[in-house]
Amino acid sequence: MANRTYLFATDLIPRHANSGTLRKLVGLSECNHEIPFTYALLVAGSPELCLSNIWQFRTEQGAPSHPLALAAPFSIGLQRARDFYAMLTQPTARSVFHEALSFLDRPENQHPYFLLELGEYLSMFDDEDPPEGKLHVKAQAFHSMLQGDPMDSIRKVASELNALPPDDPVAAKQKTIERLGPCVWSNVLYHSPSERGA
Repeated sequence: MANRTYLFATDLIPRHANSGTLRKLVGLSECNHEIPFTYALLVAGSPELCLSNIWQFRTEQGAPSHPLALAAPFSIGLQRARDFYAMLTQPTARSVFHEALSFLDRPENQHPYFLLELGEYLSMFDDEDPPEGKLHVKAQAFHSMLQGDPMDSIRKVASELNALPPDDPVAAKQKTIERLGPCVWSNVLYHSPSERGA
């Protein structure tokens, strides 16, 4: 099984204080073997490190779960995606990203927060005991990397994609997917968490 990163929309940021509380949760996307640029685009700026809604990883028996997910305001991330799309002039790159934007624009896919689940992906690089070793440290590092204004990075990626030659759409599509991430946009994901959390 491939280690995936999962993207959800939710009305409740998972915290110890609301553990077991009924929540709305909509699957949006999953990506094998990486945290793609598209997901980072949606949660960058001021994401909140939060509990996973899927896994209850602990560093020792009986200890509280560590934060292994990121939450960020849906409306801000969606607007940033629209702004990124407006920067794209390369036809193939626009076509590839339009799939994601159209999916996120559907009212039924929108809730107050994006929830980016990192645990399964981070475990690919974790070989320490007990069971998750340093997963929470890796999650904290990724969280720190996404702090601050992301617009310089967004403009850089848009510029890279706009420079792709328009006369080879097959190659341009492959390079666009490599840069943005091979994301699958669907409400049915490999892992469907409980509406009461992990």
